Amino acid sequence: MSMTLLNVKLDIAAGSVIGGDPSAVFGAPITLYSDDEKACQTITGVVDTRVQYSIVPADVLRALGIAPTGKRRCRLPCGTLVDLSSARPQVTLNGKSGRQVILFGEDSGQIVIGQSALVGLALAADPENKQFINVVLHL
Repeated sequence: MSMTLLNVKLDIAAGSVIGGDPSAVFGAPITLYSDDEKACQTITGVVDTRVQYSIVPADVLRALGIAPTGKRRCRLPCGTLVDLSSARPQVTLNGKSGRQVILFGEDSGQIVIGQSALVGLALAADPENKQFINVVLHL
């Protein structure tokens, strides 16, 4: 029995950028689930593969019932090191779901969908067409 994979690229690495400017960003909806997965909220974030982890304002995460479970040391673009709270909530992006590391950003700050979410969900970014491409993970 053979299986056909539709809309799946075998030669593109997860988390990579396809065509166009690799620094280009675009908006995309992402759904976050509460820690007990009884509530969810779909928000629009900016896909930016230059950013390692996804960042969501802390007030949005708290309102949804997502509590920090750890900290991650991060270097800001200006070079300053900061420790940000993190969690691994269930997320859905482009129809794919899984637990992803999300950093607690500044209240009312920008939502950023980072490279690790794309890698974790086997997606690549196509900023020119403002879409995701399903890929096969490279081991």
